[in-house]
Amino acid sequence: MAAHAMADNPVKQGLLRSLSWLSAIAWLVVAFIAAGIAAAQTSYPAVFGWLILALLMWTAAIMAERWVRILPGMLGVAALNALYSLVSGHFGLNPPKPIGRPIAAMMMVALIMGAYLATSYMNRRLTAADRVALAFAIVSLLVGLSEAQLALPATIAIAAFLAVGVGCRRFRQ
Repeated sequence: MAAHAMADNPVKQGLLRSLSWLSAIAWLVVAFIAAGIAAAQTSYPAVFGWLILALLMWTAAIMAERWVRILPGMLGVAALNALYSLVSGHFGLNPPKPIGRPIAAMMMVALIMGAYLATSYMNRRLTAADRVALAFAIVSLLVGLSEAQLALPATIAIAAFLAVGVGCRRFRQ
C-alpha cells in the first residue's frame, strides 16, 4: 500500500529521484578521490585509497541493477574519447599528454568491446558473479581515469572482466 501511495505522489517521487542522483554523484566524487589516493597521487597511503575503493565497489555491486543500464553509454563515450586520442595523438582532452596512436587504437577497441559486452547485463537479473564482474570493471575504469600510465591495462581489464561475467553466465546455462 505504501508503494502505491508513493507512486501517486509526484512530489515524493521527484524528491526520491533527486536524492538518488545526488547520492550517485557523491559516490562518483568519493570514488575518483579514492582512485587518486590508490594511485599514490596524494600524501595519504595508497592502502587507504584501495580500502575506500573496496567499500565503494561493495556498494556498487549491491546497487548494480540500478546503474548497469548506463554502463554501455559510459563506455561508448569513453570509446569516442579514445577515438579522439587516436586522431589527435593526445591523451583525452589533455593536450600536453601525448599518446601513441597504436595505444589509443587498442584502448578504443577494448572500450567498444566493453560497451558491447555491457549491453548483455542490461534487462536481466544479475547474479553474484555478474555483480563481481561489474564491480571490477568499474574499479578498472576508475583506475584508468586516475592514472594515465594505467589507461591501456585498465581498458583491457574492463573488457576482460565483462567478458568473464558474460562467459560465466553462458557456461552456467
